[in-house]
Amino acid sequence: MESKFIVDIDALFETIKLIPDKPLKLTKNTKVTNLKGEISTSEEVEESDEPIGVNGPKYDTINRLLDILLISEDEIDTTLGLERAINNSSLGTQVAYNTLKYYKIIKEFKED
Repeated sequence: MESKFIVDIDALFETIKLIPDKPLKLTKNTKVTNLKGEISTSEEVEESDEPIGVNGPKYDTINRLLDILLISEDEIDTTLGLERAINNSSLGTQVAYNTLKYYKIIKEFKED
């Protein structure tokens, strides 16, 4: 049976998201004027450790590794197994495959 591989998009996003070192404090100020014209203010402070963006260097590196692997012109014969075929390919393809596999971005696809 032929090996099929996929790029796990969830693992990709999990790897490149940028998480703050400490929770961010989000402050919301509210100003309210009542019917008498009196102004009252309130302040809400909320902490969040949600991702704040994308880690640029990781994104660029993974993008380059995917390019190397997907555009590679190496002849890969998987009849003796993918690991053996990758070991016989160029160094760039080996590094790209092994790194993406390590971060679980590339996975073997098993059809149900």
